[in-house]
Amino acid sequence: MIRAIENDYATLEKLHKNFNIPFKLNELSLPSTYFLPPIGVEIEIGWKHAVPNYSSWFQEPFKQWSVEKKKDFDVLMDVVDRRYKPNIALAIASGIPSGKKEGSVCDGYCEFAFSPVSHYDIVSKQIDFLFSQNILPQNKDLSMQITLGDMRVNSNTGILSFILEMLGGSTPQRVLSPNSNSRFWAKKESQHTGGILERYAYELKGGSESAVELRTLVANSSSQVHGVLRTAQLLAASIEHNELDSNSEPSLIWESIKSEVIESIFIPHNLHRKWWLDPVKNKSQWTVLANLMEDEYVVGNLWNLVNSKLTTLESLLFEK
Repeated sequence: MIRAIENDYATLEKLHKNFNIPFKLNELSLPSTYFLPPIGVEIEIGWKHAVPNYSSWFQEPFKQWSVEKKKDFDVLMDVVDRRYKPNIALAIASGIPSGKKEGSVCDGYCEFAFSPVSHYDIVSKQIDFLFSQNILPQNKDLSMQITLGDMRVNSNTGILSFILEMLGGSTPQRVLSPNSNSRFWAKKESQHTGGILERYAYELKGGSESAVELRTLVANSSSQVHGVLRTAQLLAASIEHNELDSNSEPSLIWESIKSEVIESIFIPHNLHRKWWLDPVKNKSQWTVLANLMEDEYVVGNLWNLVNSKLTTLESLLFEK
């Protein structure tokens, strides 16, 4: 298994130092040994999250604005920049990479591309810090992508993405957001599963030969992100076991979850064949997913199934 870039809380310690907030390293602890695929996270602060009264400003396209409106907007953005940019710059200087690549244009106001880590709690606490300092706004359903190293796009990662979407990792609005005028999720068909992008060695930090990027997710609070990252990395570890040794205990846990999802959710809702076609041309299929996300009975049963397995996986994969 490829080691991730960060395997301790050095970036978190630097954040506390640069923001002049006391840091207690002795209160943090990782298992002495753990076997998990690397995990990286990207979170975007969209323009609609940064700009006050965003919808009233953008009732018509920017190119149709009058000269006066553009001047007024520039004044507003100066205020927004004074509020956000110093702390964003300080967070980046503390070791959290910007998601804006040199020479490119960021889709939103700002994007953080957290370095791959060996244990979800390392990056989770960095994200918690940004929420605590109001750098990441609370309860705003920010766009989030999770990258899991040493994995490839297949039916297992498709089901993993589905589980995360269902268990608080996304919203119906997010999965239905693609339209004919926007970029849309990859196809959940053949070897391509919806909202998942395969990454290759030349695109990755940390030395992984491949990875999958789960793209349909949101971040809205520290606790929500922590839960999604924990679920993603633990289940990814069980998938890796499943693909290497079908008789191992973590492998059997994944098989039991996968079978239950297919039998109790996919087959009854006709989602078990060519799943998740182009969401622009097949919106009705994605609407089924959106409706399932709001079905308390289905979500509750899935949560009970997965949560009990996560506790068992921790006991198998971690050594205190």
